Amino acid sequence: PNDIFGLRTSIRADVRYTGESFIDDLNLFEQPDSAIFNLSATLRNDNVSVRLFVNNVTDDDTPQNINVGALEIENENPTVAPQNVGGFSVVPRRPREFGVSVNYNF
Repeated sequence: PNDIFGLRTSIRADVRYTGESFIDDLNLFEQPDSAIFNLSATLRNDNVSVRLFVNNVTDDDTPQNINVGALEIENENPTVAPQNVGGFSVVPRRPREFGVSVNYNF
């Protein structure tokens, strides 16, 4: 194992790639492809573990999810059928995040 200051070390990098895809039934709207890169480094001994990380290193802002579809709206009058109207929603991707986590085992 790699040791720094008497602590075991590990480094991790990962990539999650999603290809472009159609987001509607008629294949009219496309969601672009995206690649999310994450990095982390961990230092640990028998009792303590310290992890430094960066998620979404490139700060990719491609939406995580886009939905195009119909929404059904209920009418207050029970004798009138519900109406279908166009719907559209976007779930944004989490921005770049820096962080530290510390664990202690008793």
